[in-house]
Amino acid sequence: YNKNSPYQDTRAFYEKPDFKWLNDIEMEALDGQPAMIPTRNVYQDIGNKLYNTGQHLDHINNITFAMPNVPTLFTALSMGSLAMDPRVYGPQTNAVVLNYGEIVELTINSPAQLPHPIHRHGLTFQIVEYGPASTPFPIPEKFQNIPVRNALAAPMRRDTMSIPEYSYIKVRFRAVSAINILHCHYSVHAAIGMDMVFIEGPDVLQKTLRVPEKMYEMCRKQGIPTT
Repeated sequence: YNKNSPYQDTRAFYEKPDFKWLNDIEMEALDGQPAMIPTRNVYQDIGNKLYNTGQHLDHINNITFAMPNVPTLFTALSMGSLAMDPRVYGPQTNAVVLNYGEIVELTINSPAQLPHPIHRHGLTFQIVEYGPASTPFPIPEKFQNIPVRNALAAPMRRDTMSIPEYSYIKVRFRAVSAINILHCHYSVHAAIGMDMVFIEGPDVLQKTLRVPEKMYEMCRKQGIPTT
């Protein structure tokens, strides 16, 4: 740090009144790929809730994420046929197990007063639809007439979706053989539980990968049981 360096003006940049943001739903992907036809639907609600501990924590489908004791990839590789059972990954991982090659339509419903940038690790997805959120609670008048908007002929592909206030979004992707976490890209929201894990094709993963022997050795030395 040099206190004698010239001062830099770091005031906020304000947009011009005529500046227009482009929405993904109004754009087309250069690859020209039409919307994939889903073979499976996954629905998720995201939000925040008050625990009896007095903490406000985020959730996906009423589950606040917590790191599992065993790395998820190691569980997928070491549990044999049980790797297809989401329960083996721990109750707070909010794991969803997908079959290899499935075309998944993921709907995320966000009845919240602020937008959420939701990021999926791994591969991209097609953004196919936006619309008004479903909620039993009152919605501010400003957000009561959100239209349903569908993608054009070749939906945009992204690895992050921006869900506007009081809205839902639908995206589609093909399940591969991987462990991919999905989380809010506001770091504080990810830190307080707005995360979940897709376990994609664990039976295929087991044919191509294995837990390194050094990891088993480390567990044995620490008295940690293994499968």
